[in-house]
Amino acid sequence: MVSTLMKPKRIYVSPDNLTSGIVQFDSGDSVYLRTVLRLKRDNLVRVFDGRSEYLVRLTDCRSRRITGEVVHKVDEIREVGIEVTLAFSCVRPGPLEQILRHGTELGVSRFVPLLSRRSARRPEERKSRWESIVVAAAGQSGRLTIPAIEVPVGFDEFVNRPARDELRLVLSLVAAVLPLQAVLDRHRPREVTIAIGPEGGWDPTEEGLALNQGYIPVSLVPGILRTETAALVATGLVAAWSHWNASQEEPAGPSERMNGA
Repeated sequence: MVSTLMKPKRIYVSPDNLTSGIVQFDSGDSVYLRTVLRLKRDNLVRVFDGRSEYLVRLTDCRSRRITGEVVHKVDEIREVGIEVTLAFSCVRPGPLEQILRHGTELGVSRFVPLLSRRSARRPEERKSRWESIVVAAAGQSGRLTIPAIEVPVGFDEFVNRPARDELRLVLSLVAAVLPLQAVLDRHRPREVTIAIGPEGGWDPTEEGLALNQGYIPVSLVPGILRTETAALVATGLVAAWSHWNASQEEPAGPSERMNGA
């Protein structure tokens, strides 16, 4: 008889470790499943590989690398319906990790740390650490896809990249610029790039370069936010706008039709 868990844990596995309905967990996840969660043969876990999610029954917990078999594919999970690239001026390791963790929860597709003229520091490149943070955040938040993380890049190089079919936004401290939500409503994008500057704002030369490259200046709230706060407020507003916009396109449910009759 197969035993069950009320809320099976979600574990990310590389697509290479899931073939023909058989999952082989890597050594780190095997230790976690065995010693932290204390799972045994026939217990269930939820596995996602960046494309799909599956319910998996553990079949061998004695080997160094635990194995399992797919019970069934979980129904498609909806994610934020807009591609978001979050480019942010480099900050200290702690705030940078907050941006990665919470940005992943909010649906960011790509993170780009920026080396601007007023950046507080150039962070030590810890790609493995950063990747483990976004993988864990994706697992916790129910996402299927894993955000990409670029190595730190110069601001000038970033804004000079060829434009795609995207809405390019740069956070500005100029009082007259439109709020982010107003610009989203006006353009109704499917893909957004947001550039977040340091706490004191961009160097005027940098902001001018961004505007020349087609970036639209936007504001968030009155006052000045820390870089990590601004990054997450902007991302949250985009996610909320996308969610609300998608709800307007869906047919009304039974209760809504009844109330509106």
